[in-house]
Amino acid sequence: MLSVIRKNQHFLTFFIVLFTIVSFIWLYNRTNLSQIGVNDVATVYGHVIQKSECEREIRDYRLAVALGLTEFVNDLGGFAENEEVALTSFVFNTLVIQHEAPKLSIVPTDENIATVIQSFPMFQTDGSFDSSKYALFLQEQLIPRGFTEHHLEEVVRDSLYFKKLYQLITAPVIVSEAQVREAAQIYQPVSLQVLSFDQDHYFKNLGGEALTPAEKKEYYEKNKSLFVNEEERAVDYLCFTLPLNQQNLQGKDRVKALQALSETASGFKQQTQEEQQNGKDFEKSAAKYGFHVVKTATFKKKESESTTPAKTKLPPPELISTAFKLTNVGAISEIIQSGDHFYILSLRQLIPARPLTLEEADSKIEKILRDQKAFQAVQEASSNAIKSLNQAMKAGKTFAQASTELGLKPVIISGSVSPASPKRSLHEQQYLASTLSLKEGETSQVNHAEWGDFIVTLQRREPLSDHDWQIHHASIEEELLEQGRHLLFFEWLRQARADAKISMIDGHHRRSLFSSIFGK
Repeated sequence: MLSVIRKNQHFLTFFIVLFTIVSFIWLYNRTNLSQIGVNDVATVYGHVIQKSECEREIRDYRLAVALGLTEFVNDLGGFAENEEVALTSFVFNTLVIQHEAPKLSIVPTDENIATVIQSFPMFQTDGSFDSSKYALFLQEQLIPRGFTEHHLEEVVRDSLYFKKLYQLITAPVIVSEAQVREAAQIYQPVSLQVLSFDQDHYFKNLGGEALTPAEKKEYYEKNKSLFVNEEERAVDYLCFTLPLNQQNLQGKDRVKALQALSETASGFKQQTQEEQQNGKDFEKSAAKYGFHVVKTATFKKKESESTTPAKTKLPPPELISTAFKLTNVGAISEIIQSGDHFYILSLRQLIPARPLTLEEADSKIEKILRDQKAFQAVQEASSNAIKSLNQAMKAGKTFAQASTELGLKPVIISGSVSPASPKRSLHEQQYLASTLSLKEGETSQVNHAEWGDFIVTLQRREPLSDHDWQIHHASIEEELLEQGRHLLFFEWLRQARADAKISMIDGHHRRSLFSSIFGK
């Protein structure tokens, strides 16, 4: 047998190499979308993006925030109000600039990256780079969170991609002096007259007007989806924290203590999951190891301490999101780190969302219908007023005279849009801002605000003094330039994303998978 192998070893070697190459092409060609795996999340530029790559970008996002790279994070969508939207935008926008920057010959060198890192204030002493602070940051902040020096360099490289792209794409933006003059109106003092139609006033006038049961029932039947008692949950949780004699540790000693604490939490979680299979619950497992379980009252997903009685026991805010990701009563969460604390929680109670009955929703329906009637009354009053005002002023009457004939009394206001005075009400600020599009002697159409409607007439706009022009000219010009740059860059980014053909894999299933990444 061995002699046969020796005689044919060249053929066998060739066959093995060929088989390996074919296998590699078949298994690892990430542009072959017919071979989608369970960890594949999306496609970008025709390439499959896996869960691990998304997780890496999300870690880089959190590191960028910690480093204070706010402009980089913000302009790539990382500060959206909704965390999932923020992370989705940042991840895909980062992948786009990583692809586009090298095509435009933007390739940061190691020296460029080192210069940026050394410029971070957290790594400086008296304006110079302090290597000891850098080393301490690596030991205390990066390593305990699973980062390395390489992650730091990756984040800085991406920020340089963004910075250079932004500069290159927005270079053509210019601003004319006429644009600056127009924008400078915010500093010019104005005098105006205002008629306001406050919704609260009309709401109070509806106080004695009864709403019939038929009106309430009709609204309830048409809008049942609005009246839902939200899902509520209650959890048991453990908080692992450093003992008093270790809370003041610094440097490597603190890192070591936190690592030991993390291992304790991990060990307990593993033991508890094993004991659950034998019928032991979370609280009993905790008692066995001498840990104290904290039991919460029921809470809603958007609940906060400010909206609940002081005696109500809620979990720490950082646990609420995780609590609503657990699917079954008794389920145990992953370990959640918040500062120097490590949490594990178990779902104790789940009260499903349910529709409110008509009786339960009565007070809400009453408020909604009265608000609607007040809103309609405001719109009707302001609409009739502007028609009558325009007719009277065409006949030669002043704004004040026309208002008096309607039984309305205009309020006289003077000031400038900027700087905003703390003594000025929100209503007054809105009145002043509405004059920016008016010429002297011109009356506005009906302006809508959250609190109601208003009509203004601009009596006079004072000219801007040479002194004020010199003070504000440069800042206005720079602000207009930056607005133009942002618009141009975001339009470029929109087109670049379209060219990238970003799409989630397998529709909703993959979106839920991507959402699960964001929960980490």
